[in-house]
Amino acid sequence: MGKVKILVIFSLLFILYFQYKRIGENYSSFTELLSNNKPNNSILLDNNIGEKPKSLLQEKKNSLKQNKTNNSPGSNRIETVKKNDHKLVDSDRNPSAAVEFKDLIKLNSLYYKKKSDIPYTGFVSGLENGKIENGKIDGLWISYFKNGFLRYKANYENGVREGNWFEYSDNGNLYEEGLYKNDQREGLWKRYFKSGEISYSVTYEKDEETGNVYSYSEETGALIWKGKYIRGEKTGLWEYYDKDGNVEIKEQYRLGNKEGLTEWFHKNGKLRNIGNYVDGIRQDGFWEEYYNNGELRFKGSFLNGERSGSWEEYWTNGKLKELGKFVNGKRHGTWNYYDNMGQLIRVKDFRKGKEIKF
Repeated sequence: MGKVKILVIFSLLFILYFQYKRIGENYSSFTELLSNNKPNNSILLDNNIGEKPKSLLQEKKNSLKQNKTNNSPGSNRIETVKKNDHKLVDSDRNPSAAVEFKDLIKLNSLYYKKKSDIPYTGFVSGLENGKIENGKIDGLWISYFKNGFLRYKANYENGVREGNWFEYSDNGNLYEEGLYKNDQREGLWKRYFKSGEISYSVTYEKDEETGNVYSYSEETGALIWKGKYIRGEKTGLWEYYDKDGNVEIKEQYRLGNKEGLTEWFHKNGKLRNIGNYVDGIRQDGFWEEYYNNGELRFKGSFLNGERSGSWEEYWTNGKLKELGKFVNGKRHGTWNYYDNMGQLIRVKDFRKGKEIKF
């Protein structure tokens, strides 16, 4: 009987041993499973259900900060500029950091904050938008009218205009465009009417008009005059047109002054008048003027800019109308008057412009 009890006890102990061993193996597998399926850098949530772990929040902040650092432009350069209630906005600065242009003063070509003796460096907002370095405008500069329309935009280098220039009318249409080199106009410049139609075009060289120039009518868009400049002075042939495009005047220039023949024309293209200039002064000598049908209207001479000597005037049919003499621009002596058939109808005598009646 004692042997039987001992055997039973050993059997129970054996069974308990194997059960314990199997539980231990299962527990080890379970913990290993938990370990293998645990997310990287994760932590178990605490009693604040649904709250993100502080380490994840910090990781997100660091990620955003890193992205911003990688994408930000150079510290001394405006990458993008937008109009936002007249505030300067660039890709990595808060517009509130910019000062209002009205809060700056200009002394000896440098900008300062009011009550400061240090030239301003930083961004500017308000109706004037851009950047100032050591008191001088630098980079893209944008100006607005009070009504919000763009006034002009330009590029500056160390306080001087450099590059493309765009200026606008207060209705938003382009007014003038061209190029600056070292603060001087260079190359082709164009100017526009408020309607947007071209008004004027000219070529510059070192800030002086040089080359062909054209001016247009606002009403019709037709060419109204054209000519040429050399170092800012008129030169060569200049032509002027009426609103229908007909030539009205042709004149010659040298060193900015009229020089040589000047011709006036009727709408039909017929010569109306012809004269001579020297150094911009209408010259003494013979002058002629014509009707629009090509017939001679008058011929005579000028002295000191006034009619002088024999003078003849004609009807539109070419018949003689008046014949007489001028002295110092006034009728003098006997004058004959003719009808449109060329027949003498009247004779008058003058002395220093006044008629003498007998």
